[in-house]
Amino acid sequence: MKKIFIIYLIVPVLLIMSGGCSSDFLDTEPTGSLSQDQQDNMAVDDPIKAFSPIISGLYNSMVNYYGYHDEFGHPTIFLATDLMGNDMVQLANHYFYFYYQNDNRMSNYRAPVHHWTKLYYPLIYNSNLVLKSYSREEYDNLSDDAKIIVGQALAIRANSYYYLVRLFAKNYKGNEDGLGVPLWLAETDAADQQPRAKISAVYAQIVQDLGDAIKLLKDQPRESINNVDYYTACAILADVSLTMNNWPDAVKYAQEARKSSATLSTMDNYMNQFKGNLNACEWLWGMDINGENTTLYASLYSHLDNTVDGYCGIGVYKAWDARLYEQIPQTDIRRQCALPNQRYISMKFQTPSDFTGDICYIRIAEIYLIEAEAEARAGNDASAQNVLYELVKNRDSQAIKSTKTGNDLIEEILLQKRIELWGEGRSWFDLKRIGGSIERKNTINGVASNHRIDAQLQFGPEDSRWVFQIPKKEIEANQNINEEDQNPA
Repeated sequence: MKKIFIIYLIVPVLLIMSGGCSSDFLDTEPTGSLSQDQQDNMAVDDPIKAFSPIISGLYNSMVNYYGYHDEFGHPTIFLATDLMGNDMVQLANHYFYFYYQNDNRMSNYRAPVHHWTKLYYPLIYNSNLVLKSYSREEYDNLSDDAKIIVGQALAIRANSYYYLVRLFAKNYKGNEDGLGVPLWLAETDAADQQPRAKISAVYAQIVQDLGDAIKLLKDQPRESINNVDYYTACAILADVSLTMNNWPDAVKYAQEARKSSATLSTMDNYMNQFKGNLNACEWLWGMDINGENTTLYASLYSHLDNTVDGYCGIGVYKAWDARLYEQIPQTDIRRQCALPNQRYISMKFQTPSDFTGDICYIRIAEIYLIEAEAEARAGNDASAQNVLYELVKNRDSQAIKSTKTGNDLIEEILLQKRIELWGEGRSWFDLKRIGGSIERKNTINGVASNHRIDAQLQFGPEDSRWVFQIPKKEIEANQNINEEDQNPA
């Protein structure tokens, strides 16, 4: 692991702390760094001074440019996975097209390296730099400043593992004893070579980290929407609980997340949620993008917004699956998200011409849908109907409360989620979670597929294409992961 792991791990934070780059930036203990004892003392005396540069580095690393125009951190996953599902069409062969063809997951491709080596394990490593100075047994006795620092580090580590285990392993339910991803924790030396932990063990760590983060962050102030707070951690744990089929906790934490200051938009204000403004009323967690940290053409908006001179603007359009779009009622504001007379090209996302549109990670609308689905799967149809109606009445002037029950109600909620969160990186993960299929060919409800002929894929939930392969160099360097542990081609 050492050969490919540490190289990337330390870079984002060192660049922020030093303000630049030097010949020794690959050193894991650069000259002048604090000893662990010094760091531990500062962690108690002044946790903000000790660790705020690392925490800032974590957030910036989530939107960094990583060498190619389809590698821009966490938002890359939103676009890539939506293109791997059923609901998004890419109309030209360009960046992200291999994702669209579900052919960008092999061990020697760039995509697994971006997700594993450049993005999520560096976030985990740098989170551990913070957490190693605080014993879990002492969390209750931490100062408020330390609670804010530790809570954020725990939530970011948990979120990183949550994405890793869903990308590089099978779905949780039914595969609990299957191979997940290696677990590096605060007490683990970064150079130690870790085997693939069981999927259940990875999820147990995620739940523990988020539970601790929620306790630490409760009633603590938030610096900005960039930062994870109590409600953000609740939102993430609600989604994790849904993935684990833990319906009571999914409802519990969704209801907590809904107590945040984020509110559902009205129909008049709906399209403003996608104009790259972190002050949008529905945003629960996002990232401020400005002239200093924009990645310009290598960015989410470059690939999604055809109103600016990015990749989408020059013709690499992203479009809605016509079969999904035509299920949106004529009175629903969400029909404004595409142009049905122009190949269903998306009009949902827009950014200023200098690509400084802020990035949204979680919207409050998703939390309503998590709660509604969990209630429905728990057999609480009336509660599910009520929560779903709270959302749809703010989208469709003619909406009526659903009277469906059981599986029919669940299917209605899932349809609403596909429509509501199109382009926001949820549909592929949901398909994988529920054991769905990729079906891009057949006519549905009388509407023909508008997917490109070379991408009209059809495969079921057991297909190997639902799981990314572990990067080749990781297997070569890690003695505890061998070819027998590799995911199928």
